[in-house]
Amino acid sequence: MTLEERAVLATHQDLVAVGRRLDEALARWRAAPVPTLWTDVLDAAKAYELASAAYADAFVKCVR
Repeated sequence: MTLEERAVLATHQDLVAVGRRLDEALARWRAAPVPTLWTDVLDAAKAYELASAAYADAFVKCVR
């Protein structure tokens, strides 16, 4: 496996983990009696956005 392929795999694994954290934050928000935990959801969404960008960057570098 090349270094680029390893980077794609690692960033994909990060993206999956961050996606799970986003799902968990949304579930906590939905379960709250008064949904006020938006900061958790927004933080998780930003982390997902960053992880997604890292994955896309690694993928593009791998296929070039």
